[in-house]
Amino acid sequence: MSITSAGPSTLPNQKAPVRIFAERNVNQCNDIEGATASKPYADKFSNKPADLGYIHGSAPKALTHTRNVQDLSLFIDDIDGTRHSIKDRMMRTKRHVNPLVPEYDLPSYVPSDIPEPKFVRDTLSIRDIDGAFPKSARTFAQKDTMRTDDIVGAQACFRPAYR
Repeated sequence: MSITSAGPSTLPNQKAPVRIFAERNVNQCNDIEGATASKPYADKFSNKPADLGYIHGSAPKALTHTRNVQDLSLFIDDIDGTRHSIKDRMMRTKRHVNPLVPEYDLPSYVPSDIPEPKFVRDTLSIRDIDGAFPKSARTFAQKDTMRTDDIVGAQACFRPAYR
């Protein structure tokens, strides 16, 4: 059967067979001679003394360095109202307002008088310059477009003069 025709293929299976590779652990070093510890050496490095503190430099240095100063960067005691106190529990306030009929002291002000500026001249006017403004538009009488008495023969019951 042709490749372009519909239907199942008549050719045998043309796919390449799946290769099966041997898997090996990459971190394994059993096959290298001398790369692993044999039994006699295993106990030599596992039975160490617990503390070598008597030898200077036998212990690693600490990863963090400490200072003998109190860290106050995250303290919020200097901000009023951030810590609980007896005053907060008693709900004391300096406000004394009747909640049903409140009377508030609103701030007062004195309005200032704005002085009227002295009129010098109109800076946008150009009437004093000759020819700097357009002439007035000429108006013409509009023609009545609905009248037809000026057209010969446009009246009802029209008869020419020769009849």
